[in-house]
Amino acid sequence: MLCLAFSSNVSSQHATKADSLKALLSPQLNDSNKVVLLGKLSDWFYEQEDYLNAIHYQLQKTQLLKKNKDEAHHASANEKLALMYYHIGNYELSAKHYLEALKYFEKIEDERMMAQISGNLANVYTRIDNYKNAINYLNKAKEILEKEQFFSSRTMAGLYTNIGLAYTGLMQLDSALLYYNKALNLINKTENALYFASILNNMGEVYYEQKEYEKALADYEKSYVLFSEIENYNGMGASKLNIAKIKIQQKKYTEAIMLSKEALKILEEINSLFFVVTAHQQLYEAYKGLNDYKNANLHLEHYLFKKDSLKGNEKTEYIANLEMQYAAEKEQQKIQLLEQEKLLKEQELVIKETRFYIVIVSISALLFLTVLIIFYLKSNLQKNKLNQLLLQQKQEKLELSLNYKQKEVESFANYLKEKNQLLENLKKELANTNLPDNGTAVKKLTGIINQYLHIDNDRKNLELKIDQEHQEFVQRLQEKYPQLTSNDIRLCSLILLDLNNKEMATILNIEPSSVKMSKNRLRKKLQLSKEENLHGFLKSL
Repeated sequence: MLCLAFSSNVSSQHATKADSLKALLSPQLNDSNKVVLLGKLSDWFYEQEDYLNAIHYQLQKTQLLKKNKDEAHHASANEKLALMYYHIGNYELSAKHYLEALKYFEKIEDERMMAQISGNLANVYTRIDNYKNAINYLNKAKEILEKEQFFSSRTMAGLYTNIGLAYTGLMQLDSALLYYNKALNLINKTENALYFASILNNMGEVYYEQKEYEKALADYEKSYVLFSEIENYNGMGASKLNIAKIKIQQKKYTEAIMLSKEALKILEEINSLFFVVTAHQQLYEAYKGLNDYKNANLHLEHYLFKKDSLKGNEKTEYIANLEMQYAAEKEQQKIQLLEQEKLLKEQELVIKETRFYIVIVSISALLFLTVLIIFYLKSNLQKNKLNQLLLQQKQEKLELSLNYKQKEVESFANYLKEKNQLLENLKKELANTNLPDNGTAVKKLTGIINQYLHIDNDRKNLELKIDQEHQEFVQRLQEKYPQLTSNDIRLCSLILLDLNNKEMATILNIEPSSVKMSKNRLRKKLQLSKEENLHGFLKSL
């Protein structure tokens, strides 16, 4: 009931400011301005301890920052969100958001923020009695904060105190004392009396658990003096009750009753219900120790009644926290559903785009392949046509060359046949001629005719052999120099055989001087100078 009344009062008192901030939120507002406005709304509700509304707006802010991939501000927003969940007792979500923030600051190696978040995570684990994890994160923070650039006596004292509390929770009491002493050595008793007194009180608890009651009593008394000097009534009542607790252990019941009553008076004035319940419990034990059962029962009744009230308050607060947790988790689930819907839509869009690109790429590839095939076929067709044309031209040239050679051979053969026939006839006429006085001359003339007949036969065989052996040479010569005559080509064949002018004249049945003249004409047709070797040139072909 108290929490609801408080919320109603706050909301009515500050409705105008909250409504004015909400009024500025509109769909037309760009993301950057929307983030700033959501942050202001969340901070304002946090200051009013309206954690549910603070979480509501902080969640929207974190989503926008995530959407815009603003990692730095998203990490800071997560840290704030974790603190809000911590306040409503949702330690699971608190740890989740702290870890998300820590992941980013570890990535950018921001050691100061790493230490801060590690310390906060330790507080979360301490609240759920997971002291082992708490110590792990406190040690991570310690490793950073002990460095020279980050070192602060007050900060380190607070850290060592938290480590001491965690070790106390684990009942590793020697380790707890070690860190409490470290904390005391870092702070000034005068400047930080409240801090100093709290640490002494915690140390007294450790000694009490170790049953070292004299040491515990000394620390409790020191803490009471310091709390009194700064008029911290809650501390004064708590430390006085601790002193009374020692007196009960020492069976000094009268002193315990006096101290507990003094503490009860202080605590009732400030309405510190938890310690009031403790005071009645100790008074019950002290009176029972004195066998004063009347007063013992009286304080037992007060104890039970106050304890029920405390439980009622705790239950009311617990239910209120549960309601806030439930609402916050519903908000978180709503955000997650929106995220999932957005992710599904994005995936559908990606699938559609992928399919579209696959179709486009497939069509493009098919068109490109078709063009390549057409180009290849067209190129091959043109190449085949060109090859066919060249082959046809080559065949035509070969046919012309063969026809020419055939006709030349036939012509030369006819010429030899006719000449030989003429010489045979002349030889027969001479044989039938009756010239007794000129027998010797006839024989000589017949020998010359026989010699010429033999030479012509040899020439015929030679020229046929030259035509056979030099067929390719003659073809290349005709292709390169189409202006050459058959006599020129025959002369080229003879020159290629490296014959002298006289030998060539005998074969061609002409004078050596005619051979020389034919060579000069051939040089001009071949465009050779007088210095160039005709035989070497023809051989190179």
